[in-house]
Amino acid sequence: MIGGVCVKAQTPLVYVGHAHNDYQQKRPLKGALENGFLSIEIDVFLKNGKLKVAHVPLFLGCKKTLEEMYLNPLQERIASNGGTVYKGDSTSLILMIDFKSPAEKIFPVLDSILRSFPDLFTKWENNMKTWGPLTIMNSGKKARKVLTSATSRNMVIDGNLRSGDMLGDQTVFQRVSANFTTEFTWNGEGEMSRAERQKLQNLVNEAHANGKTIRFWKTKDQPAVWKVLLDAGVDWINVDYLSKFRTFYLDYTDD
Repeated sequence: MIGGVCVKAQTPLVYVGHAHNDYQQKRPLKGALENGFLSIEIDVFLKNGKLKVAHVPLFLGCKKTLEEMYLNPLQERIASNGGTVYKGDSTSLILMIDFKSPAEKIFPVLDSILRSFPDLFTKWENNMKTWGPLTIMNSGKKARKVLTSATSRNMVIDGNLRSGDMLGDQTVFQRVSANFTTEFTWNGEGEMSRAERQKLQNLVNEAHANGKTIRFWKTKDQPAVWKVLLDAGVDWINVDYLSKFRTFYLDYTDD
């Protein structure tokens, strides 16, 4: 049960499904979990001392908080599953949080919230990892200075593929991401050129050689694109059509 609603048990799509802007789904969190996703994207704004989940800063007073929409129901699910998000699977679910308010204001509020949920989140002490069923990942540059200098932290970073993040400490920069449309001209129609396929493969290989997983955003949400990315070894696929992707992926892995 999540928030009083039954969520069907599913096998997680390990290191594949990234629920893009999950809070905009008809059934936020529930749909992602039903379809086995292990990375969920959340945008938050700071409003009157609370972190409100929203895409734009309109009517924030009416929006749900991070705790209401995600942390409380996840805590309930984890407790009912014996300590994991997916019963019998210890893979930590990534909550990728994009700060939409100034980092210097939002970071201490988020840090306080995370510390109020003991044993729920993966932590690092002097780069020594303590596993938790949830992993908080900051999207972009906004918490970079705090996290790269901290000896004790409860977050990692989704870095920029085209910056020094590719070579950054892999305990901090665990994933690198890029806008697909700025890297490639192929839009999912016809065949991707040999040159662009090789470029994609080279980027994947470089990320893996540096201990990072890789994700592209602004990709077309269709099977032709998903297949090209998966064939190249891209770890995380940005998805809006969650159940459609799950069906595709299970067929893809059966081939």
